[in-house]
Formats: sequence, structure tokens, C-alpha cells
Amino acid sequence: MAALTLFMTCSIQAQERPMSLTEVMAYADSAGTTLKAARMGVQAAHESYNAATLGTLTPDLRLSATVGYLGDGYGWGRDSSYSFRVEMPHFSTRFGLDAQQVIYAGGALRAGHHKAALGQELAQLGYEQQRQDVHFELVGLYLDLYRAMRQVEVYDSNIALTVRLIDEMRMRHEQGAALQNDRTRYELRLADLQMQRTVVENDMAIANSRIVTLAGLPKGTRVVPDSTFLNVPVNTSLNHYQTFPVQMATKKAEMANEALRQSRAAQLPYIALVAQDQLNGPVTIDITPYDINYNFWFVGAALRYDISSLWKTSANVKAAKLQMQQRNTERQLAEEQTAHQVETALLRIDEARRNYAVKQKSVALAEQNYTVVAARYRADLALMVDLLDAANTKLSAEMDLVGARINIAYRQYLLQYILGIG
Repeated sequence: MAALTLFMTCSIQAQERPMSLTEVMAYADSAGTTLKAARMGVQAAHESYNAATLGTLTPDLRLSATVGYLGDGYGWGRDSSYSFRVEMPHFSTRFGLDAQQVIYAGGALRAGHHKAALGQELAQLGYEQQRQDVHFELVGLYLDLYRAMRQVEVYDSNIALTVRLIDEMRMRHEQGAALQNDRTRYELRLADLQMQRTVVENDMAIANSRIVTLAGLPKGTRVVPDSTFLNVPVNTSLNHYQTFPVQMATKKAEMANEALRQSRAAQLPYIALVAQDQLNGPVTIDITPYDINYNFWFVGAALRYDISSLWKTSANVKAAKLQMQQRNTERQLAEEQTAHQVETALLRIDEARRNYAVKQKSVALAEQNYTVVAARYRADLALMVDLLDAANTKLSAEMDLVGARINIAYRQYLLQYILGIG
């Protein structure tokens, strides 16, 4: 009772907030710390894509500037028979501007740009996958919270019934029609029911605490679930689906293909347009120096070919081919696993519905049995053991019914999770 009193006190102090499952998910999207971190990853991938785009479309520009002291020159004959000294203008400046635009690199630049675009898409898929993981965890917690709330209602109903029976037994005992032992047994049952209710109340507090943390709700919020989540639409058009694992495996396979292109590009020539402008002073290209500034410029094309790449990069190409084959196999595996998971989920949904129908009949029969046994006990035609057994059967059936109904919703949400919906 101490734990129950503590929880009730905390519940009064907490701010009750009726929230649907959709509202809890929306709150997690906007305020949840987990998804905030994932969004930063998407932004970083976007900036990487922008950097790759600039690197592909814009030329490389380099500006250089040097100012310094230029020492005098010295010279001597090859046979050391004479030597001379050349006085130099000592203030030296060099300014340069170089521009280069690659026009052909064997497809390496285009492959790099495409890889950056795929990386951005992969980061977005990773965010959506993490968002769905958070949503599905919230589904489980929300269902646990709702189940516990319904279980408390069942316990309250059975506790109230037990209290009434104890009052009846006390009156019957005073009239000499019942034994004190019968009343004692039901008092023990009452204590056990109250203890079980306390355990469920604690389960509610634990689930609520995790929901508040995961969704980024204000501290002290006590979420009150509703039953609208029980009506979950099931997607029946399952002939074609692209789940997050399949989509991510597909993107990784495409990135492996671009990596193969980059490896092959290393074996091809490199062509670029180049432009250069130099402003230097003094002029020291003659024995007699000239204390003047000299400017020259150049425009042309540059060709570079790394002959050693023919044997140095062959191993990289082979590795890239193997990685591409691996990624394609992983994509096929993801598709097969998804198909199996969907088929299993549909079977489990049908199984859960059938089980719920059975539990409904069980509750009706258990209530009918309890009513009959209670009447027989009052007429001294049944034992206390029979009445306790009937009460326990009724309680168990009611608990199973609560679990069976929630299990249908869970199985339907699991199918949505597998399909990447919601």
C-alpha cells in the first residue's frame, strides 16, 4: 500500500495530459533529442553534397603573394680562376594567380558528385529509419501504458467485488452461516489483488517516464492514453513495397558502383584548362638584374597521365568490384527478409484476431461460471475453494482479453513498421 500511496501522490502532483498516439509521435518529431541528433546528420550530408557540387562546377583558383629581401648574386669560373659579385635590387615581390578547370578526369568527378548525392539521400533515409524506430518504440510504450490502465480497471472491478463478498461473508459469519476461514481467504485474496494492482501502477509509471523522455515532453507530464490507436488500418496492397532496409541497401549498392567508376577513372588521363598570371620584380633572369616589375600570363590546356596507375590501381578496381557485388547481394537479402517479415506479420495479425475472438468467449463463460458458483455458494451448495477458483478464472480471462485486443493493434503497427509506414 505504501508504493500505491506514493504513486497516487506523484500522480496528483504530475500534470495529466490526455494524448493520442499520433500526438505523442508528433511531439517526438519536434522535441525529441534522438531525432534532433539525426537531423544534424542530414544537414551535414547536405553540406557535403554542396561542397561536392562546388568542387565539380567551379574552377580551382590559387592566389600567391611573396615579399622579401633578395641577396646579391655571386659567380665564379668552373676552374675557380675568377669570381664576381652581382649587386641585386634587394626588395623582391612575387604575385601570382592560377586558375584550373578540369574538363575530363575519366568520370571521377561525376562519380564523386553522384556519390555525394547518394550520401545525402542515404542520410535522409537513415533519419527516416531512426524516426520510425522511435515511433515504434513509442507504440510499444503507449500500448504498455494503455494495457496497464485497462488492467487497473480490471483489478478495481475485482477488488470492489471482493470487498462486497467479504462484507457478505462477515454478515453470514455473524449469522453462523459461514466460516471465519472463508472470510480470511477472501481477505488474503483482496491483499493479493491490491498488491498486483500496485505492480501494474508501477509499470504505468515506468512506461510513462520513458514516453516523456523519448518524446521530449515536459518533466512531470503524465500521459493519459486513449483507445483511438486500436483502429489501425492494414495495408492490403503489398505486391510492391520499398522498406527502409531495402532502400538503404539499394543506395549503398549505387554508391559502390560509383566507387568502382572512381577506381577505374584513376587509370585514365586527366585534362584541364589552365590560366596563369604572374607579376614579379625584380627581373633576375639575366646576369644584369633589372629593378622593374615584370608581368606575364598564360592560357592553355594541361594533360596528365599516371602510367603507374595501370598496375597500381588494379587491386583497387578489383576491391571495388567485389564491394559492388557484396552491396547487390545485401540488397537482394534485404528484399527477401522483408518479404518474409511481411508474410509473417500478416499471419500473426490473423492469429491475433482469432485469439481475441476466443478470449471474448472465455470472458463470457468465466463471468457466467462465476455468477453460477457465487449463487451456489450463497445457497451452501458450493465450497469456498470453488468460488475462489471461479474468481481467479474470471480475473485471468479478463486480463487475457485486454492483452489479446492490444496484441491485434501491436501486430498491425509491426506490419506498418516493417513496411516503413508511419
